[in-house]
Amino acid sequence: LIEKIGSYFESLGVEKILILANARVPVVKFTYPETKTHVDITINNTLACLNTKLLADYCAIDERLPQMVSIVKYWAKQRDVNDPYQGTLSSYCYVLMCIFHLQTRHPAILPVLQDLPPTVSEQVGEWKVSYFDNVEELQGFGSKNAQTLAELVWQFFEYWAWRHDYQHSVVSIRLGKAITKEDKEWT
Repeated sequence: LIEKIGSYFESLGVEKILILANARVPVVKFTYPETKTHVDITINNTLACLNTKLLADYCAIDERLPQMVSIVKYWAKQRDVNDPYQGTLSSYCYVLMCIFHLQTRHPAILPVLQDLPPTVSEQVGEWKVSYFDNVEELQGFGSKNAQTLAELVWQFFEYWAWRHDYQHSVVSIRLGKAITKEDKEWT
């Protein structure tokens, strides 16, 4: 099916199509020509749909998040550091880094949705997805933090360039803090 989808997009004249039919999660990757937007299409990937909804929910809480994500992803694309197949970080990873950054401001701009009473709760294979998604109730959550987008972007790059302890820690938006690699069992 994924090969048929790829062939369909080829027939429409879409270029730079990559069909990964034998990947763990089969995917068709391409760039939409009019906007240069990178697109991934998968089939029966419930976990990815739930993750996408979680990211959209975070974006709906404070307008600074989608703006910051756009800036960071543009920066990464200009420097060719946004392709996990080439050994760099994925767009998904950059979004998680931005969410973490806004969760750890003082005062916080974003809450930890997994800490609130869950309104979404699904089991997908071995993964339990559970978080609060009534984001309209969280409007104004970060209003006590008056930092501008420019300040936040500056602090984002300053943190990831100089302050994050890459050797010993990882970040978790599920916990809203950095944790040790040992706690994450990434040793």
